[in-house]
Amino acid sequence: MNELSNKNAETQVFLRGLNYYLGDLKDISEVDFLKSDLEKLKSYYEMGFKTYSESNIPMIEMAYQSIQKTLLEIEMDPSEIDILLFVAESKHRDEIYSSYEVNMLLSYLKMPTTYPIGISLSDCANSLLGLQTAQAMVSSGQAKNVLVVSTNRTSKRPESKRMIPEVAVCGDAAVSVLVTSSSGEFRIQGSRLIKNEPTSENAPPLDVSIKKIKALRTITKSILENVGLKKSDINSIMVNNYFELSQIFVESCGFDAEIGYYENLAKYGHCLAGDTLISLKDQQDVLQLGNNILLLADGPYGSFAICLQKN
Repeated sequence: MNELSNKNAETQVFLRGLNYYLGDLKDISEVDFLKSDLEKLKSYYEMGFKTYSESNIPMIEMAYQSIQKTLLEIEMDPSEIDILLFVAESKHRDEIYSSYEVNMLLSYLKMPTTYPIGISLSDCANSLLGLQTAQAMVSSGQAKNVLVVSTNRTSKRPESKRMIPEVAVCGDAAVSVLVTSSSGEFRIQGSRLIKNEPTSENAPPLDVSIKKIKALRTITKSILENVGLKKSDINSIMVNNYFELSQIFVESCGFDAEIGYYENLAKYGHCLAGDTLISLKDQQDVLQLGNNILLLADGPYGSFAICLQKN
């Protein structure tokens, strides 16, 4: 494993105006691969799955809806936002956007001076990669305010909402947040990325899960050492929405399962755009000042971690 670190030694970096946009919440009985297999549908209900998010508008419009919420909350002149990190990924690459379309998005948002940068390839960890990139830009002085938006929508192809291994129904979402050197609801204490060795497409699910567990253990130890915290100092953990695996990830990293947040799996499904940030938003009013929060996400070739403190 090759490790990259992102230290926030001089300029403090904050998250501000975290928000998200979902599609309609639908019962899992409407998913194609479940409604055609009643036994499997029953097993999904028994595992606790209930609803999932499905959007009928393009990903870029979902991004627009989420950003509008963020802009309303941060009460900042749009001309003060230096960079937009447009983090977009659709299963099977059914939706791909050009620089022209993203610049038009900025025009609609009345942000004509904001420069767009595109990010993808990390799939389920896209949003945390976006945050790490934004943190690096702000802490290095390249920008004062970076708006991150992560958006995804599953395709209309058969079984596109099916995950292999079957640990979730895939949901649609967009999530946005300002990464800034001014104050915010959360302070970024540190971030970490570990590059994993590629796994064969035909590798057994157990082998893949074991690799991810080892990577998350390594990255958790590394980030805690970097920010000077012990495991007992962490108050809450947000992970990707996977049935059972989410709790296994938390426990395998040496934490009590109870400090993990798993409620959104049954409601929204696995939203590739940003399970961890959506969960963080839903827990924002429950978390106490000074609480330390760990965000963990796994992608196809890497694992990501961000440590935050509630302001």
